Amino acid sequence: MPYPNKRAPVPLYYQIMRWLQEQIEAGHFKAGDRIPSERELTEQFQVSRMTVRQALRELEAQGYLERVQGRGTYVSIPKVEQPLLALTSFTEDMHRRGMTPGSVLLRAGTIPA
Repeated sequence: MPYPNKRAPVPLYYQIMRWLQEQIEAGHFKAGDRIPSERELTEQFQVSRMTVRQALRELEAQGYLERVQGRGTYVSIPKVEQPLLALTSFTEDMHRRGMTPGSVLLRAGTIPA
């Protein structure tokens, strides 16, 4: 859906929200990617800025987006949730989620006793 259907019984903000959600789920926007600005989305969909803002607020509330004032709106990095009923290794869990586990050494040194 490149443009919302203004004659549909579904609200315009919801159509835009679903389109963005589908783009994220399909991998067109990846975790950490900046999505188009409110102004760009307003021009692309030919709707008011308030309509775009409502769609972005909904996606933010659902955990799909993070908004950073003055910088833009970014696709959220998926949060890792560990179910309490199953105990698996971190590596197995990350592989199952399609992520690559790893580590980064932040600092190394010797501390006198």
